[in-house]
Amino acid sequence: MAARPRRSRRGVLALVLASLVGATLVWAFWPRPMAVDLEDVTVGPMSVTIREEGRTVVRDNYVVSAPVTARVSRIELDPGDPVKGGETVLAYMMPADPAVLDPRTRRQAEAAVEAAEAALAAAEAEHGRALAERTYAQSELARMTSLRRVEAAAQRDLEAARRSAEGAFEAVAAAQATIHAAEADLRHARALLEPPERMMAQMTGNPHPPGALPIRAPVTGRLLQVMHESEGVVAAGTALAEIGDPEGDLEVEVELLSSDAVAAEPGDPVRIEAWGGPEPLAGEVERIEPWGFTKYSALGVEEQRVIAVIRFTGKDAARARLGHGYRIEAVIEIWADPQALRVPSSALFRAGGDWAVFRAQGGRARLTQVSVAQDNGVVAKVRQGLAEGDSVVTHPSAELRDGARITQRKTG
Repeated sequence: MAARPRRSRRGVLALVLASLVGATLVWAFWPRPMAVDLEDVTVGPMSVTIREEGRTVVRDNYVVSAPVTARVSRIELDPGDPVKGGETVLAYMMPADPAVLDPRTRRQAEAAVEAAEAALAAAEAEHGRALAERTYAQSELARMTSLRRVEAAAQRDLEAARRSAEGAFEAVAAAQATIHAAEADLRHARALLEPPERMMAQMTGNPHPPGALPIRAPVTGRLLQVMHESEGVVAAGTALAEIGDPEGDLEVEVELLSSDAVAAEPGDPVRIEAWGGPEPLAGEVERIEPWGFTKYSALGVEEQRVIAVIRFTGKDAARARLGHGYRIEAVIEIWADPQALRVPSSALFRAGGDWAVFRAQGGRARLTQVSVAQDNGVVAKVRQGLAEGDSVVTHPSAELRDGARITQRKTG
């Protein structure tokens, strides 16, 4: 009779051990809540921006060019120097030097001078002979006139003497014209042997010989760059220097993707960042140019770009160190809402063609369809589907399902 209670206690102990083992197994294999990151839906300011690199440009820059083919003196001014319109002389323009005479050409030029001198001497001799002929014709005319008064000569002889005198006068005039032509030929021949004006200027110590024309600055501003610094012969239309006013006439050009350019509008506020100063500069979009162009990115991707022109709206003193062609980063604000219902962009995903989130409710994830108005990549504005204070799962796992148990992931 004493063995039965002992066997009964063993059975109870075995049952308890089996229950403990079963409970342990159930606990071990029971689905645990998924650890997730949760963030709250908030109301606050939100904006959508376009960030692109750009460069500063002078709105109205003037390129000074050579008006004719000539020798231009060295430009002594340096980029950045102030210039005054109509007064500051950039350079002097002088006639181009003739070609250097080789020995054969020089001998030909010297022979031409000798021929011109001989022709002048012959013309002067002919002029002397014409003068003598004129004197004789005048005296003969006077003698015939006297004889005709006493009817000692015929009228025909008087007319012949008058014609001879007139011819003698014409011969003198022709001889004088021949002398002038011979003198001009002699000057032309001698000019070929004269040294160039630049050589004469060096010999006389005058850097700008007589006849040098000054090239003056067309507007008041600063010298932006010098394209042709050294002295030399330039063709008509050659760019010499560029002038502008970087202090009061500076703007920004940004190359936007054509899809972004459609979203931007004149008047949109702009922040100018990464320009070198401690604080961003203020600006606004002035115009979007209607002409697009193709450009290849650093990865070789073909893109359509459009120029957006941005004007500064802040104080001029803040950007005094900026010049023409400086790199900047422009942040264009194309949309803003001071009281937007914001949800983290990382919580959004596509479900059945619509936007959706997992909303935390009672320790479980609830699939919730939402309507998104704007998204800037960090937060998105929600029209409907959520309310302020709701918690949503950010970066949801592909294993997360509607109704699954979730818990806040502990950090740190």
